[in-house]
Amino acid sequence: MIKKILRIVGYLITLAALYLGLRFFRLYFFAILLFFFLLFPFVSVLLARYVIKRTDYSWYLPDVIQKGAELEVTIGMHNPTIFPIPKHLLDLSISNILYPNEDVHTIWTGLKIRSEQTVTIPLSILYSGYLRISLERVCIPDYLNFFTFKRKLELKKDILVLPIRLNDTFSTMAVGGSGNVELSESDVVGNDATQMIDVREYRPGDRLNTIHWKLSVKAGEIMVKQFGSLSDNDACILIDLYRPPITNKRIYKEQEDTEAKMLEGFDSSYDMLETLATQLLSEKRPILACWYSQKTTEFKTMEVLRRSDLTDLYRILYYEEPVKDPSITLEYFTKTDDNYNDFFYIHPTVQNVPLNHSFLFGNEIEQVSSVHRN
Repeated sequence: MIKKILRIVGYLITLAALYLGLRFFRLYFFAILLFFFLLFPFVSVLLARYVIKRTDYSWYLPDVIQKGAELEVTIGMHNPTIFPIPKHLLDLSISNILYPNEDVHTIWTGLKIRSEQTVTIPLSILYSGYLRISLERVCIPDYLNFFTFKRKLELKKDILVLPIRLNDTFSTMAVGGSGNVELSESDVVGNDATQMIDVREYRPGDRLNTIHWKLSVKAGEIMVKQFGSLSDNDACILIDLYRPPITNKRIYKEQEDTEAKMLEGFDSSYDMLETLATQLLSEKRPILACWYSQKTTEFKTMEVLRRSDLTDLYRILYYEEPVKDPSITLEYFTKTDDNYNDFFYIHPTVQNVPLNHSFLFGNEIEQVSSVHRN
């Protein structure tokens, strides 16, 4: 603000000096300069408004990226006019939808005449989730820097950040064990497409290829097929979306306080899910992913049979609201009537976890055992 006032004062002093020169010397030179300086502020404002309306902005960003990778945010700018802009401002905001904070990057750059140019911002991706990048506005000052013109933009991009697989691998057949299954193999719901044992109403997370189309038309609602189980190979992963309360933490810088360590545990739970699910899929074992949805207050499930299913699972989980109660996921799960041969419970903390349940924390297997409920 002070600089702007000084610029205006300097402009007025220059006008006064030119006027005095014209009065005393009566030369055309002073008259031309005075006319130019009187007209230039209006021309400057019109040109700035003209350029900011016609400049196009774009960017080149991937749809999916791995945690730990370096991301280059490249913004393209195209000025189709014949008027250059010495400097203009870009407001770039970067956030992760899993965390309540936002980084704002202010970028100053010029615009060349009738050319396309780019500016690149390097980012280190430290956390899983959806990286939300938005270019919300640009600001262009006039040539005298008296006024600044703003333009709102709607450039937004959500980039899926996949978790990483931990270095420590393990045999899920060894740590999972096998439970006592009361039902016969032909009566257990699973993923064996060779034997359909029942039909039920559609639930969110059901695959499209399991829909019984003919019966759905007759019933007037979507019905899905239930198949026989693959018996000893099926596994259930219970994902607890509880997140510790956090306040004003920046996710792109190292934090050493207690809340940051709790966040690391929350983020590490996704790495544990990636490691466990990848191992199970490599062993040709179908997975039933379960979680409590804070958004709908319902218990949800999804079948994971291949790598693409696991990626789709991340897309769903990242948009779920954080669970506020650290014990509600397990409480809902224990009310179900399902029986699983292998059961894995992924929790961001190790507090309030019953000893008779399996749970995974960080990159360590604290306790793994079969869970069977009568």
